[in-house]
Amino acid sequence: MSKMEKELCENNDENAEVAIMDARDITDHEQRVMKGDLIGNTAYSAKWILKTLLTLSKIDEDPENGWSEDLETDLCFLWDMTTENDIVEYLIENNFLLIAEYILKIPENYRMKEIIVGIIGNMCSQPKALLHIANMDDLIETILILLTSSDTETLIQVLRILQAAMWDIQRNNSSKWMDTLVQCKFLGQSLTFILESSTNEILLSAVLTLLQSIALVEPNDDLWLLHEIVQTEPLISALKSSFNELISINDEIYTETKQENVKNWLDIVSNLLEKHQSTLLITNYSDIINVLVTILNREKIDLFPLEETKAMCIYKCIECIYWFQQKENYKIYLKDICIIFIIMEKLNSALMANSADETIKELLRYIERYWLKLIEKYNTIDIIELLKYCPSETKDYLINFTRDNSSVDCNIIL
Repeated sequence: MSKMEKELCENNDENAEVAIMDARDITDHEQRVMKGDLIGNTAYSAKWILKTLLTLSKIDEDPENGWSEDLETDLCFLWDMTTENDIVEYLIENNFLLIAEYILKIPENYRMKEIIVGIIGNMCSQPKALLHIANMDDLIETILILLTSSDTETLIQVLRILQAAMWDIQRNNSSKWMDTLVQCKFLGQSLTFILESSTNEILLSAVLTLLQSIALVEPNDDLWLLHEIVQTEPLISALKSSFNELISINDEIYTETKQENVKNWLDIVSNLLEKHQSTLLITNYSDIINVLVTILNREKIDLFPLEETKAMCIYKCIECIYWFQQKENYKIYLKDICIIFIIMEKLNSALMANSADETIKELLRYIERYWLKLIEKYNTIDIIELLKYCPSETKDYLINFTRDNSSVDCNIIL
């Protein structure tokens, strides 16, 4: 008989299924007796958890009848409990992770897998548990294989674990998770496939957040984690597809969630362009340009108040557009970049009214520098054409700004 079974037999009474001890209706003596069953400083019953784990461990003996609504309810309850550090430690001590590894290999039953992976995801919020899991190679392999699952809810929970792994890598470049992710040959392909094919906003957002975290990891000059995991061309194509799903063409303004999705999307694209200054050839670059212009048009509509995230999105859009403008292989239509200078003129007007707003000031200075670079790059005919696409107030502002800040003869463009 296992340690778990012995403890269950010793504590076999009619209250075995009670997970939380409610002290309101019991005596002081009863509270002292039951306190020995509580886990750490929580109000959760050790006996109940052991009973649940024992039931879970026997599912494979009768997969069809072993899974029940009662067990599903108990596991959901356990899922909620794993926000407590004491519960996480107790589960590790009582081999929950080994049970989970075994159970996750049972075919079908997506709901069970979602809950089990969700519990592990909660456990990963504890640094000690995350380190413990990182050293369980078979469990990690089992979890990563679930990236090929067609079940959206399970995928969302797997991505929570990978996001926790990325936070660990960002804190510690020698994290074991680094090698684990690099060595997973299908990780990049799976993430790209989700971006291309999924219509679930939560899942797409989770993938973007993960890829954005991966893109920021560069432990040394010879290793850029995103490049090690994902192929660039398929990723760029998938990013375009995901944007169309995440942002409706009918959305005139962005919600906070969509604004964060846009920021993550832009972080990934801008990092890809920055790391491939001379080697990247984007065959569908016009699609990316269209997305960048779309983002700028949306930001223009709801420009103020100018929060930091919104300002960063505008900055990233311009940065990406300028990357294409510097390359001979890409053509940027002047009418597409007119929106940048409409935003510039609006920022200047806002700054005149509130000169203390540092976010407005910094973004305006950046766009001003961008404009000065363009008038050096473009010939007079191009500048005249560009100004034709601008509203009269924007055109007047640009001419006056150029006259005050550049050696260009503004008389030739009037």
